[in-house]
Amino acid sequence: MKIKSAFKIVSKIFFGISIAAFVCAFLFLGAHTYFSDRYFNAIRDFHNPQSEFIANDKSEISILLVSDTGSNNRVLRNVLSHAMDANKYDFVMYMGDMTTNASVTSYYWMLNDIKPLLNNTPMYTLPGNHDITRRVGLTKKHYTDTSFYETVIGARYYWFGYGNTLFVTLDSSEQSLDDGQLVWLDNTLKKIRPMFKNCVIFGHVPPVNSRPDFFEAHITDAESTKKFESIIKKYKINAMFFGHVHFFSHAKFANIDFWTTPASGQSVRNPENPRFGYITVKINKNGRIDVTPDYVDFSGPKRDFFTEWFTRDVMSVKVRMIITAILKIALTSLIIAFLCRIMAQQQRESI
Repeated sequence: MKIKSAFKIVSKIFFGISIAAFVCAFLFLGAHTYFSDRYFNAIRDFHNPQSEFIANDKSEISILLVSDTGSNNRVLRNVLSHAMDANKYDFVMYMGDMTTNASVTSYYWMLNDIKPLLNNTPMYTLPGNHDITRRVGLTKKHYTDTSFYETVIGARYYWFGYGNTLFVTLDSSEQSLDDGQLVWLDNTLKKIRPMFKNCVIFGHVPPVNSRPDFFEAHITDAESTKKFESIIKKYKINAMFFGHVHFFSHAKFANIDFWTTPASGQSVRNPENPRFGYITVKINKNGRIDVTPDYVDFSGPKRDFFTEWFTRDVMSVKVRMIITAILKIALTSLIIAFLCRIMAQQQRESI
């Protein structure tokens, strides 16, 4: 009698587990499909203008530079809201490290958050070191993979013309500039630069440390930096802008003025000003470039942590593995439930 009751109880438990697992699998699949479609639809308007000529008759340009958010979407919301309330921009240039994880859905999530705040202002991007770093699981083991960025965003380096200014975006996300990119840069400046009055270069990791007085260098390697310098010295470059170091600064490299952007979400490294911020760049009709940093006060959680985890691990490439594991649990539990039911029936017949 006791054995028969135990079989019945075990059968009911595993049958319940099976039903719960099936429900979880279908709910998970539905949630994943819903959020994937929602995020995907949100980024359809984002397009880097590779080799494009924009607003040819524009002689004065206003640009917003934001950088180094690292998935801290709540901080970025404040930064963008503050910037958009203060100025009207022709375009936004995101200077890298939008996310902490190189997964398709991490980009989708952040772009989905950014889009409503832009007031229909175009936003262009370049990759940072975190944008090409895969971080997986609770331990967040990481490795470099540029394919996710290229799949969602597009080319890692490109040029475009806006008015009478040539803009060149570089990929220094691995703290280097590879030979192929440097050849492309030289050819671009040689053939395209003469068509424009001004030229501005954007990148993530700077070539030199602009504030050696208080910060350890986070710069490109010596070999590619030397090659980069030899190329840009041959052409008239009006200004360069970089991210990565998480503080605002102004210095010179190859006798060219360059600025670094404050962090828009990641940890601020400037002991003189511990606030998040952004840069407004204005180029007038004579080619003069005015650079103005601005800062925002922020307190509270920096990101939607559940959403960040959900998009990083659950909605990324592990989806099929997770659903398969849940279904295996469901089927195994169902088999155990039926076996226990059969054994309970045999016990009843033997009495």
